[in-house]
Amino acid sequence: MTRVNRPDTLLTRLREIERRLRLLEGRGPAMTMASVSPPPPRPVPLTPARPRDWPGTDSPEWTDLVLTLAQPGEFRVVVDAVADTGASGEARVLVNGTPVGAGFAVGEWHVVDITVGEELSEVVVQARRTGGGGLVRVSATLV
Repeated sequence: MTRVNRPDTLLTRLREIERRLRLLEGRGPAMTMASVSPPPPRPVPLTPARPRDWPGTDSPEWTDLVLTLAQPGEFRVVVDAVADTGASGEARVLVNGTPVGAGFAVGEWHVVDITVGEELSEVVVQARRTGGGGLVRVSATLV
């Protein structure tokens, strides 16, 4: 756009576009939108709402019920463990095959804080039935 009161020509429009392009190219990487936007959110899958749809076991031995892979960082594993009527059991969290803390009784929410080292790690929730008949079921979320 010219600074005097004359109609624009193709040449003046081209010069203005080139000037704006030079200004944009002169900006440093710190000025880009990608560097100031927040990191994308991590996907969190939904779990079945009905406990009867959760994975379960009737074995007295520790059984893997849910598994995920976690990248390095600090996380919380939120576990809800329930048992069928007349059954009792316990659950626990493992990182790369090593239990984190002690097992806990079913019938309550339990939160386990974990730290994943420098490599991709396997996080598993196991459960076992300790008495009665029926299944012990778990639902877990990594946050």
